[in-house]
Amino acid sequence: MKTMKHKLFLFAFAVIPLTGNTQIMNLDFETWINPVDSTTLFNNRPDSWLLLTPGLTEPSDFGLFYHSPATDAQNGNYALKLSTWYYYTKDQAILSQPYTSRLSALKGFYKYEENSIDDGTDTVADVAQISVFMTKWNSGTMHRDTIGTGILDLNAAASYTLFTTNISYINSIIIPDSIHILIDPSLVRRGPNSGNYISMDDGISSFLTVDNLSLIDENVAGMNELSKTFKVYPNPAEDLLTIENFKGQIALSDLNGKLIRELYLESNQALSLDQLDAGIYLLQLNNENHIQNVRIVKK
Repeated sequence: MKTMKHKLFLFAFAVIPLTGNTQIMNLDFETWINPVDSTTLFNNRPDSWLLLTPGLTEPSDFGLFYHSPATDAQNGNYALKLSTWYYYTKDQAILSQPYTSRLSALKGFYKYEENSIDDGTDTVADVAQISVFMTKWNSGTMHRDTIGTGILDLNAAASYTLFTTNISYINSIIIPDSIHILIDPSLVRRGPNSGNYISMDDGISSFLTVDNLSLIDENVAGMNELSKTFKVYPNPAEDLLTIENFKGQIALSDLNGKLIRELYLESNQALSLDQLDAGIYLLQLNNENHIQNVRIVKK
């Protein structure tokens, strides 16, 4: 775990010197950097998430995941599928963004299949892992301090299963400025002792599918979830955007955070996009109990 955390902080130092909250994007894996109907394999990764390959010191902002968007989603259209195959491929997904609130847990749904490791003499169950690190920039030492940590092992699950990764803090006072979520599909090459698990000639095939993550904020009365999936379609859209089973306040912003439009929508009321220029926008949905952030594309 120490090695993985070191990689994580190198990345955070490089790209997140900011403070102040931002919207945590694409926790439901509904938007991807390439068109999801592409016929080319191995050509995509979810928006806001990066690929972390074992052996590298930083995640890749151009690396693509081995699997295309999974269509057997827990809810919505797509999910994230990660896997390990012998020593040839291993995808780990990481999201790092500014966040200035004390989150108490990360929740979501997962499936974990064919999770076995054969070391030549014995077969053991593989174990996936989802980790959350809340960090704060230390101007005195000029590096990031981890002030909150949550690590959860995931065992075999043939169908979508709810998980909760609880976060513990070093004290009750310090407020973080960043969040880092790491999704790891296998014990293989997780740390310095991973060589005990498998050799080049031994067998492994572990497949982890994750969907609809949500953040629990300890400062929110009732511990409300900060992300709940409302189906938003079509995306990309030309003129009208439908938000299924949603009634409440919406805020539409550009990628710089500039507010473009704010209004109240009745249940299943379509949102008109005809006055917008083609491009990518941030849509926040707030029905008083839940908040969901969605990245939309206007054709």
